[in-house]
Amino acid sequence: MKKILIIFALVLILAGCKQVTDSISSEIPTVTTETTETTPVVAPETPAVTLPVTTPTAEVKPYYVKNSKWVDVDITKLMPAKSARSAVSEPSLDDALVIVANYNAANNDDQLRLDTTDIPITEAPDVDVYYAQAVNGYYVVIEHYIVNRVWFSGYEANYRNEAISLGYVLFIDKVPEIVPPPPPVVIDTRTPHEKYAIYMINKYDKIVIFEGYKYEQHVDEIWDSLSDEIKAGYNNDINVLFNSRLAGFQKESNYTFPEDAPWRVVSGQIYVEPVDPPPEDTPAE
Repeated sequence: MKKILIIFALVLILAGCKQVTDSISSEIPTVTTETTETTPVVAPETPAVTLPVTTPTAEVKPYYVKNSKWVDVDITKLMPAKSARSAVSEPSLDDALVIVANYNAANNDDQLRLDTTDIPITEAPDVDVYYAQAVNGYYVVIEHYIVNRVWFSGYEANYRNEAISLGYVLFIDKVPEIVPPPPPVVIDTRTPHEKYAIYMINKYDKIVIFEGYKYEQHVDEIWDSLSDEIKAGYNNDINVLFNSRLAGFQKESNYTFPEDAPWRVVSGQIYVEPVDPPPEDTPAE
């Protein structure tokens, strides 16, 4: 009986707790959350910009310097040490021409060429190769080859080694200073009367006549009139007598006291005096 009463009491307690819970739940307001849809912000489209396509261009130089093998040469390395240290860029065209000229003058087996355009080796001029032999400060050309520049560029060492083995001096793109030919033999076609003539000429282009003496000599005639003994005093050479007489004329030409001075000497030819103009007609009184 006691057990039944305890169960009944528990049931009453549980029923009372439920009523309290329902009462609290009915007093609490219901909160509803409204969900608002948001439209995403879309940035305006940026029009596409087409940039021009640029092709890199090769550097344009004021000049190009190449050696005999047609290899580009850094000309700043050929500048004097002081100039090279102070130089901030390549030398000017005028300075470069001087540097190239000095290099070419100092070298026989390699020559520089300066151009304002970059000429490819396939368009380069042919190479002149000389084997020469030194003779008394000059050269005698033994062999001369005209070689395609492309070929030479690949076989330059062969020419150099061959010249050395044969004992020759190698010249590349440079003409050797050859032994000058002997002077031409001049055949004197003058007669002795022309060759050994001496005249003293005054300022009027006339042969000087001074104190009754006419300054005209033909040493060939004088020579023919001399004895063998006197000729021996001139080493039997008419030219010795001629030079002696010529020196005497030249000394007298320095005289300035005559009215028709200055005098001058003409020799080795027949002198013809100018013809005086005819006198003007005197008007009748």
